[in-house]
Amino acid sequence: MENKLKLSREENSVFYSNLWKLALPIIIQNFITSSINMISTLLVGRLGQAEVAAVGIANQYFFLFDVIIIGLCSGCGVFISQYYGSGNKEKIKKVMGVGMISVIILALVFMLFAIIMPQSIVSIFNNDSRVVSLGSDYLIIICFSYVFTGITFLYSVAARCISKTVLPMIVSSVALIFNTILSLWFIFGGLGLEAMGVKGAALATLIARIIECFVLLLFIYRKKYLIAATVKEMRSVDRLFIKESYYTILPVLFNDLFWGLGAVVYNIAYGKIGVQAMAAIQICTTIQNIFMVVSIGMASACAVIIGNTIGAGEYRKSKIYAKKFAILSIVIGGLVGGLLIILAPYILSMYKASPGLYYDSLKILYVLGAVFVIRVYNIVLVLGILRGGGDAKFALFAESLTMWGIGVPAAFIGALVFKLPIYGVAGLVALEEIVKLIIATYRLKGSKWINDLTKAV
Repeated sequence: MENKLKLSREENSVFYSNLWKLALPIIIQNFITSSINMISTLLVGRLGQAEVAAVGIANQYFFLFDVIIIGLCSGCGVFISQYYGSGNKEKIKKVMGVGMISVIILALVFMLFAIIMPQSIVSIFNNDSRVVSLGSDYLIIICFSYVFTGITFLYSVAARCISKTVLPMIVSSVALIFNTILSLWFIFGGLGLEAMGVKGAALATLIARIIECFVLLLFIYRKKYLIAATVKEMRSVDRLFIKESYYTILPVLFNDLFWGLGAVVYNIAYGKIGVQAMAAIQICTTIQNIFMVVSIGMASACAVIIGNTIGAGEYRKSKIYAKKFAILSIVIGGLVGGLLIILAPYILSMYKASPGLYYDSLKILYVLGAVFVIRVYNIVLVLGILRGGGDAKFALFAESLTMWGIGVPAAFIGALVFKLPIYGVAGLVALEEIVKLIIATYRLKGSKWINDLTKAV
């Protein structure tokens, strides 16, 4: 019985080898992606507090689009991982068809609303006339990147699921270089070009996303990866396949949608405190995302490894892998959270922030660092283990219950009733992570989270 609960030395070696082969490129790619956002925030921050708030608010709309796309693509990724483990190449390409059609439709819908009603979207978060004007200018330009961003993310997730993680990392590096150079040029002007401010930041990101998308597709189709589905192969999906696929994809999509909506609602609550509070939370979110890349990388690798293992029918091994990932998340979360607290003052010194903005941001980062280990644990369990295991419905339940039942009410009570400062509200919101930890850990102890989707679709 003891042997059934442990891996051999060789199996352990394979586990850690696969983990870092998958996780390291994903970590680097996520770091690069977060760096693109941080560089934009740093550069825009030199223009003023209103500009930072405007770009941050406009990006909340993109964030909502982004989380829906992430949910959709991650749902496709659950199938691709398990089909790859079972060796079913034909169905991998069918899943790519479902994903591509869905991504393009969603991107066009979000783009249309951004073009038609940009000021209405920005004013949801803040009524300051300058912030609304600047945010609208940014949104109208950046919305044209949505289609390219969606396609890039679909193929990046699919590449990870078949253990091709290096290519997306390299392509993201190219995007970072272009975005940095173009942002400096467009925002501040030079070489015969007038300074464009926030419009320049949007245009630089748009061009970088277009380049990123085309370079990624070029390499995937030239190297003929399994995910390089032709138009004919993508259109070969029938209604039954789409229906059965969406039975699992939709809970993942709604999971990320509800989480994304919750995050947007948080920002509405933060916006009620004031422009400085909004600017502080945007700065801290950007910084936190840099530190979260390790946990996101580990969760992504976890979902692929768990999915491949279940697809291959090795259920015992998937349970052992899950426990290993849970322990690793605690160790890594504690270390990175401590590092965030230590480095917070030095990172904030790079921003040209007023004393008040600096103080609020520092306090927020201390709060985020204190609960970091819990967040990492929850991310790995929900986005890695449960999602990779095909347990999308329970993941949806855990995320929605804690965010909307605890986090969102806490944000508004803290901001509007108790009139707490921004860092106090951030502390109240963190209570949701504690409850989520309890729920997710309870689920992990059983075997209900293991669902072999290759037998269902």
